[in-house]
Amino acid sequence: MDLHTVDLNLITVFDAILRNRNVTVAGVELGLSQPAMSYALAKMRRTFNDPLFFRVGNEMQPTSLAMDLAAPLRDVVEKLRADVFGRTVFDPATTTRSFVYCMTDIAESYFLPGLMTELQRQGARITLRSGLLDAPALRAGLAGGEVDFAVGIFPDLDGPDHFRQKLYESRFVCVARSGNPLVKSRLTLRRFVDAPQVAVSAPARSQPILEGILHRLGIQRTVLLRVQNFLTLIEIASKTDLIAVVPIEAAETLQKIGRLKVYPLPFESAGFTINQYWHRRYNNDPGNRWLRGVFFRLFQRDT
Repeated sequence: MDLHTVDLNLITVFDAILRNRNVTVAGVELGLSQPAMSYALAKMRRTFNDPLFFRVGNEMQPTSLAMDLAAPLRDVVEKLRADVFGRTVFDPATTTRSFVYCMTDIAESYFLPGLMTELQRQGARITLRSGLLDAPALRAGLAGGEVDFAVGIFPDLDGPDHFRQKLYESRFVCVARSGNPLVKSRLTLRRFVDAPQVAVSAPARSQPILEGILHRLGIQRTVLLRVQNFLTLIEIASKTDLIAVVPIEAAETLQKIGRLKVYPLPFESAGFTINQYWHRRYNNDPGNRWLRGVFFRLFQRDT
């Protein structure tokens, strides 16, 4: 069977007969006359070389082939209704849709509490999932729809396939435990260079930016420990004399949940931009558009 020879209108006729088990009732639902329904049923039987339905009393019962076709053809009908003809409708209060974010663990701590509070305030029934992917997996996920948004620093997404929306300008600061004898009351450049440090390894996207700044300034720091996430960093920095350089959002979050003090860096440091990204294929998707609008209104700020 060649797809180009198949009348796709027959799919809706098949679905209506299967659900109603009555040709006349199905015709009323579709706005088709009895002769038009009989013609469509005959055409379906020729197309699939099978009776598809046979009369038992007052009902049209499906054949075994019709039952095999039922699920895939109904999926086609629902897909057309939802993704083609129903695309302008998105109701966050009734949808059961799930969205996936890509962000670091510290970004989760910074963004997700406020986002979830707002979604609950609006009565939205969407569900969220968050995690961190490497660059190839993230690009593939955004293109395939397995990931909806990336939030943070993602220079590998700067290109024609992705949209980028600026949220704010961020900057680096230093964190150390209260009473750290290597910092004392003020972090000088000498103290910064001499103090042992803990840093977050890739895939933290801010760290290559920091390394570039230090390289351009000719500042050599002493990193004794590299960890995989910011939440481990807080344990190290709050319980040892190691200091750490982190984005200001991380510092604010770490300061709230640990015994850490925040210090300005003892040298000029350029800022960097925090964006939210999404794939151009889903730019006009109503759900994607709604959620990224909520996120932008919550976290965009002029700096």
